Amino acid sequence: GYSKAYVSAISRFGKSPNSMAGSDDITNATMPDNDVINNTVPDTQKVYELLDIMLGIGVPLDGFSVTSLMALPSTPENITSLLKRIEPEMMVELSPAAYRSIISAYARTGDASSACWMFEEMIQSRGNQGRNTESWNVILGALAKGCVGANGGNALDILNSSAARARRNLLSETS
Repeated sequence: GYSKAYVSAISRFGKSPNSMAGSDDITNATMPDNDVINNTVPDTQKVYELLDIMLGIGVPLDGFSVTSLMALPSTPENITSLLKRIEPEMMVELSPAAYRSIISAYARTGDASSACWMFEEMIQSRGNQGRNTESWNVILGALAKGCVGANGGNALDILNSSAARARRNLLSETS
């Protein structure tokens, strides 16, 4: 099972990104722009490499995987890109907790519109499971964060948010 793959992944994970650049994996094609990585979290590139290794050896993703990964992206576009990358690999539907982590990630970037889009998607897909105090508190926090700083005077543009555009593109690709 996974034990040989785990040993292989750990040994590969320890390699530098430059030593892996010539390999036949898809690491370089699935990571966000290196400038974004280098300016945000120091070891983000290694996390994306490990994600690609996990997917390459068939480790299924779940809601906890999504929640963990949402700590990484620093822009709405990075969040949307990561979601597009991992959703086809999900073994289950997103849980309310996973949706809340996505909403919080968009909120951290100041993109309240995308946070609202994901909140609506959660309500539509999870029904009553998404309608709880935790979920309402997360969207309240996202809206509050969207009211400060540079975004303070901007009206919400939910239908044209990063998340909405990506979802429409995804739907048009599958049609």
